[in-house]
Amino acid sequence: MVDDKKTTFSPSVTTLSEKYSEAVSLYATTDMTSKQIASQCGVSLSAFRVYLRRHHRDLVLRRYGVEADSNELASIKLRGRRGQTPAAYHKYKEAIEACDNLSYIEFNISQIARQFNLDGTSLSNQLKLHYPEILERREKTRVRLGLADNFLKSTASKYAGAIESLRTTPRLLAQVASEYGFNPDTFRDYLHRHEPELAVSNAAKLRMKRKIQ
Repeated sequence: MVDDKKTTFSPSVTTLSEKYSEAVSLYATTDMTSKQIASQCGVSLSAFRVYLRRHHRDLVLRRYGVEADSNELASIKLRGRRGQTPAAYHKYKEAIEACDNLSYIEFNISQIARQFNLDGTSLSNQLKLHYPEILERREKTRVRLGLADNFLKSTASKYAGAIESLRTTPRLLAQVASEYGFNPDTFRDYLHRHEPELAVSNAAKLRMKRKIQ
């Protein structure tokens, strides 16, 4: 009895290589789009794209401006989260990792961008589009540590008078904190973070007073 079911065969790599040889050559040596190449060579556009991604990742990455050695090819995503291109992934990778690293938590996004020679707005947009969870995590941590921008503005306003008093009078930190109703340890910590030269000056005044006594 003859089985009427059709048997399908997966084409071998050699067969595919022969089928797409002209198309791959055009992809590697011209600026033609995949669509133009597929049309000229008479091959399926979607199938050609799949073939390129499976067997010629280096060519695809090169089109995106990403150079990688053979050991890195498999680990680089050809299309990141929500459409992030390999070029963008490669360009912003280290800065995005820094945004999620506690070692950089004291810096805002623009400051981190400058450290990696990037535009602050562009880095922020990459985070919003592709890594919103990092932004959320950063903001929560910065607020908890008292580093959030809005928190800093309100805190700077709160301590402005006391800082001016420390700067223009011989009084010590503890005296000024008491006058303004601040916790001296909290005020001292703020100075060390945001007015380090004033913190050093206060420590010098305190040492001088102790010597006199």
